[in-house]
Amino acid sequence: MKQKSPSEARSIGSFLSDPLFSARRLLTEAERLTQLQNSLRQWLPDSVRQSIRVAAEQEGTLILHADSAAALVAIRYRENELLTYLRQAFDLSATQVVTKIVPPA
Repeated sequence: MKQKSPSEARSIGSFLSDPLFSARRLLTEAERLTQLQNSLRQWLPDSVRQSIRVAAEQEGTLILHADSAAALVAIRYRENELLTYLRQAFDLSATQVVTKIVPPA
């Protein structure tokens, strides 16, 4: 495999800013999920704020992980309110919430 000369090499920054580079898409998605997590934490009651995490948003579904079933009560009874809040605060397109219990490691 031929190595590029230093004048031909690309910086990491140029790779990350390249829209065709998959790591850039991953970083963009991770940033979006972090912002969504922050919006979720603003909405959640203090008692469960650290127990519920955004796992993904895909195909109109917001997937949340919780430490316990008790933490999910705040979500299950107010799912429509949560979706409305996130649509307004974050421009979320999801129409349903799926919750899973994933205890901390």
